[in-house]
Amino acid sequence: MAGTTVVVFDFDHTIIEDNSDTWIVEEMGLTHLFDQLRRTLPWTALMDRMMEELHSQEKTVDEIAECLRRVPVSPRTVSAIKKAKALPGCELRIISDANQFFIETILKHYGLFDCFLEIVTNPSIIEEGCRLKILSYHDSVSSPHGCNLCPPNLCKCKEVSGAVEDVGVGAVDTFPIKGRMETEILTVYGEQEALFVVEKNCRRLQLPSSGGLVIEQIQASIVEKWKGRIIYLGDGRGDFCPSLKLGEGNYVMPRKDFPLWKKICDNRKLIKAEVHEWRNGEELEKILIRLIDTNSNEDNSEASSNPTQFNSCNCNIA
Repeated sequence: MAGTTVVVFDFDHTIIEDNSDTWIVEEMGLTHLFDQLRRTLPWTALMDRMMEELHSQEKTVDEIAECLRRVPVSPRTVSAIKKAKALPGCELRIISDANQFFIETILKHYGLFDCFLEIVTNPSIIEEGCRLKILSYHDSVSSPHGCNLCPPNLCKCKEVSGAVEDVGVGAVDTFPIKGRMETEILTVYGEQEALFVVEKNCRRLQLPSSGGLVIEQIQASIVEKWKGRIIYLGDGRGDFCPSLKLGEGNYVMPRKDFPLWKKICDNRKLIKAEVHEWRNGEELEKILIRLIDTNSNEDNSEASSNPTQFNSCNCNIA
């Protein structure tokens, strides 16, 4: 399919107007304990400890979900996602350092869950006794991802399962999900086992694999099948690594005055993708839809000549 655009979103401070982890910590009265443990645990392990504390206080998963439904999302961001999904040749994905339960709960509340082909994030499970457990995407001890730009639990480029199973790029294990959450044990690439939340009969949940780069695999699929481009939206330090992987002909959209934007401004020569900054949902919508339309309308032979080589931030940040 010519002219395809793959839009990859971060989640916290990109789709939503807050950090879903700290929202739960603050709204559910965990700030004091969180601050006490902040320097002693990695972030994902710390959030799992917060879920353990809520369970010990007899807070239910439904109460956690209700709190998540109050996370603010700009109406213009909702509009942008729905418009992008409706455009021909456009696919939407999420790569986030949050977790599956938080992301899916919020997306479903705002009617956005079905807009996304794939969500790559830290898995979550509901254990017996209804205790929500949050796991790291990468095990930093047994299978470290080796990227010094990213937190130990998730590199948005390395060690992520194949991003585009539909076009046959890389090894991908997927399964249908929807409905009531159940806990299952799945065998992941032979010898490893992991627990995941499984929701029957709806969207796929990607499982960790020992190889493949998210951005590289998306781009490889574009070269092979689509001759299209990637638009990457993010705000944090963890979004700098995938931004470095985007070559000329692709786009990165950093949120202005957030860490990713600052890193790009400090390292302009390292960024080859075209950079377009945004401040709020209104600007996100306007810029994103314009870039998708531009890609759809350009001469396909020119757009596909070398669309996915790695590595101008012309830093015409606009």
